[in-house]
Amino acid sequence: MGGYSCSHRRRLLRRASLVRPRGHTRVHPCRHSHCDRSRGAQDEAVLMPSASSRWPDDTGTPAPLGVTYLPDSDTYNFALYSTYASRVILHLYRREDPVCPVLSVTLDPRVHKSGRVWHCRIPVTTINDAVLYGYQLDGPFNPAAGHRFDSEKVLLDPYARTIFFPPAYSREACSQPGSTAGRAPLGVLPPRQPTSNQAKER
Repeated sequence: MGGYSCSHRRRLLRRASLVRPRGHTRVHPCRHSHCDRSRGAQDEAVLMPSASSRWPDDTGTPAPLGVTYLPDSDTYNFALYSTYASRVILHLYRREDPVCPVLSVTLDPRVHKSGRVWHCRIPVTTINDAVLYGYQLDGPFNPAAGHRFDSEKVLLDPYARTIFFPPAYSREACSQPGSTAGRAPLGVLPPRQPTSNQAKER
């Protein structure tokens, strides 16, 4: 957890062990005007947490920051630090279409936020072959106070280990107001590694 003091780490992990879920992740198809995601199975759904797990599968943990593959549960854990964000949406994309996400998840701050870290966990079986990801954040717009939230912007995870620049990448578009769908850099999901049991079976 780069940038955190030891005491801050302990507070985040203590909060993670005490939080009780009060809701579920809302999962919805792409809502961009240029995307048609209204067909059949693309309708809005809810990721239900596992009844046998103390910590619901979709809630995730605030550490480590960035995206982490968890082989034992075959899931990805996403954790994003933001002090002032009021709404966070995670988008997952296929490499061949960095404009329209195949999955968009709106995080519920009641269960997907610990301190200043927003987090969730997504099963590999639900990501529809996505290999790229980005965020949309809403929050205050007050340049005098240093706040320039733009809910239309697709944002790169600052902890992404690998970055993908789409063919239509535009630094100018990223610096101007308005949507940057398909024109902003995206993070790349880390490769999946087999569990120790799977490795032995091979």
